[in-house]
Amino acid sequence: MDRIRPIIDDEPLWSRSDQSFSLRLAKAEDVPLFIELENDAYKGFHAWTQQDFEHDWFRNPYCVYILVEDTTDKEVVAMISGRFLAKGAHISHLLVREKYQNQRLGSKLLDLWIRLAEIEEVPIITLEVRESNTIAQNLYYGQNFKKHGIKENYYSDNKETAFLLKREMPNA
Repeated sequence: MDRIRPIIDDEPLWSRSDQSFSLRLAKAEDVPLFIELENDAYKGFHAWTQQDFEHDWFRNPYCVYILVEDTTDKEVVAMISGRFLAKGAHISHLLVREKYQNQRLGSKLLDLWIRLAEIEEVPIITLEVRESNTIAQNLYYGQNFKKHGIKENYYSDNKETAFLLKREMPNA
């Protein structure tokens, strides 16, 4: 994990027309933002509760939360979170505020996560995605993720099915 911080710190600013964005690792005081981001990005659907985020942050020594900030007002506009273990990396959340969607921020965060997984030399990256979230599925399929299972009634808010996706990592 010590190899991740310098990568995040050295990542160049992301610019788009009149906006620029920077990356940073989350801090404990950011935890309340996670549910706000989830609510905005998922348009009211909830994969995790505030308690879930707090449990992950404060009790999971392997969790990684990477935030994207608008450099103008320091608003946190996107996040990717998960963990890196020897057996593989897992993406728990890839969230982009609704007004910042379709600006490739999610794609850039996914690219970064894949690069970090390569550095950490993990054999696979896994994640769950809602059956109805075809936009996210297309993003993942475009990065060589493959469907390898389903979990019926996975999401507690509406009992929706989750697709289990994984990406085999070369040279791991």
